[in-house]
Amino acid sequence: MGNCNKKGKPSRPSVRDPINIRGDKENKVSYAKVVLIGNSGVGKTSIAQRFIEGKFDENNKNTVGASYFQKNISFKDGSSLCLYIWDTAGGEKFQALAPLYYRVKSKYIINIFQNAHAAVVCYSVTDDDSLKQIDTWLNKLDEHGNIAKMIKVVVGNKSDVDKSERRVDLKEGKLFAQQRDLPFFETSALLNDGSIDELFQKLASQIKQSFTKEELHATV
Repeated sequence: MGNCNKKGKPSRPSVRDPINIRGDKENKVSYAKVVLIGNSGVGKTSIAQRFIEGKFDENNKNTVGASYFQKNISFKDGSSLCLYIWDTAGGEKFQALAPLYYRVKSKYIINIFQNAHAAVVCYSVTDDDSLKQIDTWLNKLDEHGNIAKMIKVVVGNKSDVDKSERRVDLKEGKLFAQQRDLPFFETSALLNDGSIDELFQKLASQIKQSFTKEELHATV
């Protein structure tokens, strides 16, 4: 099991063992799996890096397969929630897989939606087609996830772009999420404006409220 208090470097699954995440009954740490999904190029890896490492890398390449990051969220009651954030590929060849099986470290093949407590479903405000594809990703979550009360949020990324580059305005994104009864956020991975921290802080709070302590000792 990875150390959730260790920040700054993306974690990689062990080749030898499945990633068994179990809470320590002697402390107040719980564990949750979060998947970042959406079309290729919407900025999923950049969102994860901004949250975990506090930086933006303009040279990020498209994710191939899947990798995960981890970070601890602390609450006022003294408890904490370790988020295991899975960053997934969004290209067409990966969308075609049903269910979404990814090769990890070239040896491990897993269903990325298995045991996910929450999903951050992303689009880019510069790409209206990526918004239209949100329903496809939501359907995949329903088909291949195994936790009935999985929390889903819609995120419009790249809110920092010039108005002339926008293809999805704020009202349209909000309405899209509202019609599906889902929380909505706009974020910028480029700017250190707090939008991504707010996203994950609120998501962590909702996970804590929605799942019992026992349900947050999951196998990721």
